[in-house]
Amino acid sequence: MERLWLIVSMLCVMAAALLLWRAQVDEAYGRAAFVAGALGAVAWFLRLRAQLRKTIPPAINMPADDAEENDAQDEN
Repeated sequence: MERLWLIVSMLCVMAAALLLWRAQVDEAYGRAAFVAGALGAVAWFLRLRAQLRKTIPPAINMPADDAEENDAQDEN
């Protein structure tokens, strides 16, 4: 999954560079370049998230929502 997000982010960055180059002709390309660059950044962060999920083991076999509820009950 990491490789997929890396490929998507690189394609978006290349598209943003091409659109930015074309923005010299038409202003609408500048807006499209921004959108493509933003999507590339999102894809890069999703790759980072997938990578971190592999390296960080779960604390307990309990979903995060249940863990927060149990902490609140222990305080009472």
